[in-house]
Amino acid sequence: MNGYARRHTSGFTLIELLVVIAIIAILAGMLLPALSKAKQKAHGTACINNHKQLCLAWNLYAGDQDDRLVRNINYPGTWPSLPETNDTWCVGWMAPGANYVQESVTNTSFFMNGLMGRYAGNAGIFKCPSDKFDRAGVPPGRVRSVSMSNYMNGDRWTAQPANYHGTAGLTPYRRLAEMGKPSALLNFIHEDANTIDDAVILTTLDTPGSASNQQLPGNRPAAMHSGSTALSFVDGHVESRKWDQLTQNNGIPVPVQNSPSDAIWFKSRIHEAFVP
Repeated sequence: MNGYARRHTSGFTLIELLVVIAIIAILAGMLLPALSKAKQKAHGTACINNHKQLCLAWNLYAGDQDDRLVRNINYPGTWPSLPETNDTWCVGWMAPGANYVQESVTNTSFFMNGLMGRYAGNAGIFKCPSDKFDRAGVPPGRVRSVSMSNYMNGDRWTAQPANYHGTAGLTPYRRLAEMGKPSALLNFIHEDANTIDDAVILTTLDTPGSASNQQLPGNRPAAMHSGSTALSFVDGHVESRKWDQLTQNNGIPVPVQNSPSDAIWFKSRIHEAFVP
């Protein structure tokens, strides 16, 4: 021997390393879908809790105002650009167009300075944690996902036709006492990120059985929780509706507008005249 002890080094061979990497990849492939589902479920639960807090704030306002519901809409052409002028639950217009108020997309003051803001307390309850969609033409980071049914103290727009509230001749509710079935009537709705603009879900109710009554409104509900959305009711309970028919709009799932089963379900929860 030449005086040097022969060294023996221990370690992994290339084949052993490749096997370990393959096993890790397989385990990750098995775990990631489960983690994704768990995250979606957590977001859905958080969204439902947000709606419960919104309902509580909405009812607290009515309790302090001699049973009167919070005002629910402004008028086109008079949208305030400053939230301090708010005389309803939420102002602003978050969609590009004639009424567009850019600040309302990212400024929580447009609803926190509203009539219901001090009852809500936390601006975060107005935004679904699953709603990451940024609309083209508006700043990123939209702060509101919810709108309110136009039949909950909504007002007629001067620019709308006479049948704004539908040919059924119905008028919005102004007080809690006017509703005999509060557990059957929607107030807050998680709206499709492609259509959300002002503070109201504009739903026209026509004669039961008519073709127009078998279509969802243009301001469609969302479907971000595996095809479902959270909807809150006047009595304070919240439901998750799994829509029967879905499509894609700008890469996010939404209910099909001309799905009769979904439209009938939705519109039968807008006014008591349509409740089964």
